[in-house]
Amino acid sequence: MDTPVQSSSYEQDLSVSTVTILFHAIWMTVIFLIVPLIPFSLIWGRDPLLTAFTNPMIILPALVLVVIHELLHAIAWKFAGGLSFREFKFGIVWKTLSPYCHATKPMAISAYRIGVVVPGIVLGILPIVLATLVGDGVLAVLGGLLTAGAVGDVYVLWLLRGVTNDAQVIDHPTRAGCIVLYDKPLDTDS
Repeated sequence: MDTPVQSSSYEQDLSVSTVTILFHAIWMTVIFLIVPLIPFSLIWGRDPLLTAFTNPMIILPALVLVVIHELLHAIAWKFAGGLSFREFKFGIVWKTLSPYCHATKPMAISAYRIGVVVPGIVLGILPIVLATLVGDGVLAVLGGLLTAGAVGDVYVLWLLRGVTNDAQVIDHPTRAGCIVLYDKPLDTDS
């Protein structure tokens, strides 16, 4: 496996295994799936959602959107972080069936955060809002599934909550999260 690139004399590993995310994010998945669909069901009722959830044809678009989720990480990191498309690796962690996009070069923490949130907003939140406006149960369910699918990204953002905006990060090559690269020692007194 790859090892992190040491670009700084001071590093902080803020990553977790995909197994850890799956273990800790089970309750988050339920919340991220159900809560965004409450406004839809209050306006349009539960029948369109139940019909969509029980339709086996929803599986194929959901799988395609999972791949697009990873592509959106790359697109956001490319533009926010100034990376080229050659600086990304894609794959699947077979142990957890988790697809991934891995940026191989450092970027600003702000660019990293943008790249982390873009797929959940574009494929999750925005479709739910649109579905709620027009009453489309299939779009609402897909948005709910993709919002729930972003729990790992939300978990990574939570790991980064104390990182200052002047930090550079490099995506961890084998785990969810990143390695923070500092130019000065970490303040371990706080």
